[in-house]
Amino acid sequence: MSLSLFLSLSLSLTHTHYLSFSRSLAFFLFLSLYLYLSLHMRINYTVVYSQVQNVIEKAKQRDLSAILVKIVEIILFCIDTEQFKTRSLSDLVPSLTRNPMIDYCGTTQQVAVGSAEGLVHIFDIKAGKCTPLHAHNGPTSAVTMAPNGRTLLTYSEREGKVTIWQSSSGILSLMSSSGTLRLVRTIDLQPQVSLETNHKLTHFKWEGTRSVSLYQMNGTKKTFTV
Repeated sequence: MSLSLFLSLSLSLTHTHYLSFSRSLAFFLFLSLYLYLSLHMRINYTVVYSQVQNVIEKAKQRDLSAILVKIVEIILFCIDTEQFKTRSLSDLVPSLTRNPMIDYCGTTQQVAVGSAEGLVHIFDIKAGKCTPLHAHNGPTSAVTMAPNGRTLLTYSEREGKVTIWQSSSGILSLMSSSGTLRLVRTIDLQPQVSLETNHKLTHFKWEGTRSVSLYQMNGTKKTFTV
């Protein structure tokens, strides 16, 4: 059975039972992808992406956040890393990079992915490694990396906190024995309850090489110097 047919049948069965996109469906869908990949090894990323793109676009943020790290892991597994020499993650998988919980640094070829557990997973594409960083005691709402890859900012709406991490030689230097990544600053904000319709408004935006703004779901803007 082809991947396309297998996933189509899975989704058809789900819709037959009048279920919306849920964590159980997400688990089943991506478990199916893992099963396919384990049987067929590395495949062209377009095969997987074409099947999950519609699901990613239509998924509710609270459900998607629970499996976001796995989604990125699957996509990065399928993409030929040579493509990152000439193209960015937003070129290859635009629906992923529109999510505020994901950011890509072209300089270091690293992807930062927030999680519902408050962790930020940092994927090193060239090394094929992933490092989890405990950033929050609540779900991570947004992440961003500086263009040079030496500064990482994370934000949790529920916790009401921004964390700023810096490294002298790229975010993933924390994987080395010296471990130079360090938490340099935490900023306390008013905790917010995320509304499904407004969640995607929460995001970071770099205003300059050392200035970054946080746009919150209530419409406020906070600017930080790093």
